[in-house]
Amino acid sequence: MIAVIDGRNRWGGSQYLNSPAQGNYADFVCDEVVAQVEAKYPAPTNGIRRIVAGHSSGGFDGLRLGMARPKLFDAVVALSPDSDFPTSHLPFAKAEGIAKVSLKDIEKQAKGAVPVTTDEELKYHLALSAAYAPRRRSTSGGFEWLYDAKGKFREKIWQRWLDNDPLTIVTKNPRAFAANQIVYLEGAAQDEYFANIGARKINEALSKFAGRHVFYEPPGRHSDRVPERLQRGLDWVFEKPLFDLNWK
Repeated sequence: MIAVIDGRNRWGGSQYLNSPAQGNYADFVCDEVVAQVEAKYPAPTNGIRRIVAGHSSGGFDGLRLGMARPKLFDAVVALSPDSDFPTSHLPFAKAEGIAKVSLKDIEKQAKGAVPVTTDEELKYHLALSAAYAPRRRSTSGGFEWLYDAKGKFREKIWQRWLDNDPLTIVTKNPRAFAANQIVYLEGAAQDEYFANIGARKINEALSKFAGRHVFYEPPGRHSDRVPERLQRGLDWVFEKPLFDLNWK
């Protein structure tokens, strides 16, 4: 049984973290979705019961939820996950199109005072900001932006992003995953967002981790052949071929 979750927020995507600026998406997945799915399709009582898997931001979600709820998820399959933010996020965050957006415009977006931007890159950074740097006790989407009113990059806010980076977490704590959890990491060799670099580093950081983990680097770009890559990850977790995920 595979359940595909729609976690879109007003900016189009969620990092599946609990955040007052976007909602408690981690609790939504772990408490509400799992309960609803398993009311109809009960999880096995032995062996591998549940796997959390995803690609790109979904791969980030899998890693973070796996760390946060080790008793709930026996395995994680992370395909090209958002990680190693200085490599994958910072070059885009410092791009001219992001750096030059005025703080007033950002504040209007955060408050919902204007329609959501059609600029996909900006919208993505708004979503990340809502997940990583929410204002305390915010109830209206408020978050801290990476640039101040003068356009200066805010290192303290960037640090809040880094604190949410799966690589940062496992580097500080190689036992971020439980000893009995299984972790499959991968990233395409020609990934234009360099997600393969972060996935490889996470696997290296887990060298002291007692559980089973691996890194695989398939050919292709960030979003190439995702169903086949998911298939490979699931087969590796179960140590046998499962079924054909030939989605069309």
